[in-house]
Amino acid sequence: FVGGSATENTYLGYLLGAKTYTLTGGYVPASLAEIVLTDGCTAIPDNAFFACSSVREIVLPEGVSVIGRRAFYGCERLAEITLPDSVTEITPYMFSWCSPLKSITVGNKVTDIGMYAFSNCEMLEKIELPDSMMKIDDLVFSGCFCFKGKWSDILITFLYLHFRKVNTV
Repeated sequence: FVGGSATENTYLGYLLGAKTYTLTGGYVPASLAEIVLTDGCTAIPDNAFFACSSVREIVLPEGVSVIGRRAFYGCERLAEITLPDSVTEITPYMFSWCSPLKSITVGNKVTDIGMYAFSNCEMLEKIELPDSMMKIDDLVFSGCFCFKGKWSDILITFLYLHFRKVNTV
C-alpha cells in the first residue's frame, strides 16, 4: 500500500506531500508519464492515482483484482488502458476526466461498471465489453462524445443485460 496504512492515505500524492487526494496536482511530478505495477500487486486503493495529470501509460499486471473508486480520476493524458482478466468490477468514477482516453479493453471477468466510470472521457471511441457483464450503472458514459456510431453497440449490450437480468429474477 501507499501512505499511512492499507486503508488510509493510499494515494500517490501523499508520499510526495499532499494532505488530501483532491490536492494532488502540485505534488505529483509533471515528469511522471508511466506507471507500471509489478507482479504481486492485487489491489489499487481508492484515489491511488487521482489527478496524476501527466501519466500517459498505466500497466496493470494480471492478478490485480480490485481497483478502487477514482483510482485514475483526472489522469488527463491517459489514452488507452487494458484491464487484466483478474479485474471483476469497474468502480464508480474510475476513469472520470481522463479526457484523451480513446480505448479501453475490459477483462473477461468484469461483471459491473459503476456510475460515472467513464464520465467526461471526451475522446472515448472504443470499449470492449465482455460477456460476463451483468450491470452497467447510470451515467457511465456521460460526457463521452466520440463513439463514432458505436452507441448502438453499447445500447444493445445494455438492453441485453437489462432483459437478461429481468428474465432471470
